Amino acid sequence: MILSISIYLFYYIYIYRLKIFFASALDMCFKIYDKNFKLIESIRHLERSILNIAYSMNKGLLIISGANGVSCWRIYRTNNNSNNKHHDDPIHYVIEKMFQFANCQEWISNLVYDEKNDKIFGMRENSIYVFSLGTRMLDTTLGKL
Repeated sequence: MILSISIYLFYYIYIYRLKIFFASALDMCFKIYDKNFKLIESIRHLERSILNIAYSMNKGLLIISGANGVSCWRIYRTNNNSNNKHHDDPIHYVIEKMFQFANCQEWISNLVYDEKNDKIFGMRENSIYVFSLGTRMLDTTLGKL
């Protein structure tokens, strides 16, 4: 079965807790899809080039890498106010940027999250950056690999 999606998705993941697919798209929006890939919501963001997404089930955090380095976000559902005429659906998703790893502004093209050790491994060219979610800092840089 081939899925046809009108906007180009750069990266997507499935968030089991919310039963949604979460994606970054080339139009600088986060896209939220149901299990049948029906678009539920499109939320604009100001991040440059999102290249990879991971999800921490224990912390409920989205870990996003790209042109601005690595940042952590939270996504949750909320009920719409009945006076809101822009949304027919009573369920609305909110995405909040929690923090950015300030000591690394490199383009991080790929990342892996190690939930057991609470570490994020970011890759850029021949270097690996090791981030700690506990300290919210870049711990180590392994270069020229």
